Amino acid sequence: MLPELERWFVRTFEQALPLITDDRLREDVRGFIGQEAKHA
Repeated sequence: MLPELERWFVRTFEQALPLITDDRLREDVRGFIGQEAKHA
C-alpha cells in the first residue's frame, strides 16, 4: 500500500510544481518528489 501512496505523492506534486512561485518551496517540493520516488 505505501509504495502506491508514494507514487501518488510523486504524480500529485509533479503536477503542482509549475504552480509554485516561491523558489525555496519549489526546491523543497523537488526534494520531496525525489525522496518519495526513491522510496516507491
